Amino acid sequence: MANNIESIISGIICGIILLQTSVIAPSVFKYLNQNQTRDLLRAIFPKFFLFIFFLGLFSLVIGQINDLHFDIQLIVSSLTIVLSIVCYFIIPATNAAKDKNNQNFDDNFEEIAPLVSGFDFDLQKQKSDFEILDYECLPESVYMIVDKKVELELQLISDLPEWSFLPENELQRKAILLFSNQRSAKRICSRSQRVIKIPNTSVFKLSQSYLISKGITRLILEDSIIGLDN
Repeated sequence: MANNIESIISGIICGIILLQTSVIAPSVFKYLNQNQTRDLLRAIFPKFFLFIFFLGLFSLVIGQINDLHFDIQLIVSSLTIVLSIVCYFIIPATNAAKDKNNQNFDDNFEEIAPLVSGFDFDLQKQKSDFEILDYECLPESVYMIVDKKVELELQLISDLPEWSFLPENELQRKAILLFSNQRSAKRICSRSQRVIKIPNTSVFKLSQSYLISKGITRLILEDSIIGLDN
């Protein structure tokens, strides 16, 4: 009977450990935030090891009362007592060390101003730099994107985020996107489109009236915008 009691206690201890590691801890880490997890585990673990300590102590006492020779069950009970009490006293030290490291990290933290503030992304500056250019600003040759039937691919300027700072009347205009090199054009070319080369950009001037009749009044080449109706 005594052996059965010791075995039952050992089973209870194993069950508690398995419940803690396989059910409670994973659930806590999954459903609670970092601060809640820290507070809950700091409250549970001391009681957890203290409970195991008393179970081990009870098992040892039962073993000593009913079986005075030093068998494997007494060894298990003794190890349970020693390890649980060691863990119980280690927990406050580990918590203190953790808090100290976090405090040192907070003390060493320095706020760095966003690097983006040093670049040329200020909206007011973009507006002040905005200028509609004329044909003379076009290079000798450019690339453009057309569909498989070589039809022009029109673009509403409002659909281009990089030009969102333009006045509302400009955003409603239709434009043709031009590229200075073939590689840049192919980056945004879909499978239903193709890239063609315009060897002489004077063609835009010659076809000005036709393009305007189609509602196309702007050419966009990288960071420049060229007016067809100027």
